[in-house]
Amino acid sequence: MDDPREDAPTDPYRTRGAFALSAFRRERASGGRFAWAALLATCVAVCVAPMGCGSSEEHAVAPERTQGSLPARTVRALQACAEEGTGRLRRQAYEIGFKVELTDDRVQAVAPKGPRLDDAGLERCMMNALRTMADAGFSTDRTELVSYGSHLPARGVLANVTVLPELVKLAEVVVAGPGGVTIVIVVVVVVIAAVVLAEDEPKEEVVEAIKRWPKKVREKCADRLVECINDPYQPWWNRRVFGDKKQCEACNIACLNDGGAWPMRKCPPPGYIPPDLPQE
Repeated sequence: MDDPREDAPTDPYRTRGAFALSAFRRERASGGRFAWAALLATCVAVCVAPMGCGSSEEHAVAPERTQGSLPARTVRALQACAEEGTGRLRRQAYEIGFKVELTDDRVQAVAPKGPRLDDAGLERCMMNALRTMADAGFSTDRTELVSYGSHLPARGVLANVTVLPELVKLAEVVVAGPGGVTIVIVVVVVVIAAVVLAEDEPKEEVVEAIKRWPKKVREKCADRLVECINDPYQPWWNRRVFGDKKQCEACNIACLNDGGAWPMRKCPPPGYIPPDLPQE
């Protein structure tokens, strides 16, 4: 277990991270645009020190839930990537996001989302660091997750099982490399947890069944789930039927069960207008 004293104010990464974030925001305000369109409904994360939920002015959406931050060991690995690879970058400030898919407290997939870095090798280094986050101590609280779940229809191995797909927004992380190059790292974890009703622990066959959802289906649904949570309110034309807010988790489960087909009418993505909408 990492020593909590590593996160004390004397930590050199904390000081450097705070300075780096300030420099990054000055450059962005002077003309650089790193707005993250459809992302990952996210709050961002800073070198060891949580900086709170603050996306750009245009995309500042209160997240449904924020839980924890990256383990200190994972942050150190990301910082090591920056120190080794930022010399190959062309700009002084970047923002990059990663979607981490977690099943049964194990990382199943890591993918970059939104703006990218100039160097694929540096991105791979950061993705490899995030693949070890569960081993470094990151875990979700299954007790908390239960209240966010939706029940699947009882059938086959998934009978009487609650499947809980959810986005967990981690605290912002900023890493800095030689020459003052700074990178804001946005991490959103897509948690797929299986809980057997009336039992404390999920059965192994249930967890394996969830893992067998085709990867393409999981990725398609996760991307739509990200859009949904980043744009949580129904458009005016949908509120009479579905209320003011979208039921993003329920729509995600419907998507998984329907082979990746997102229920567009129930949880319309930004800008979507159904073809049968009456014209005023």
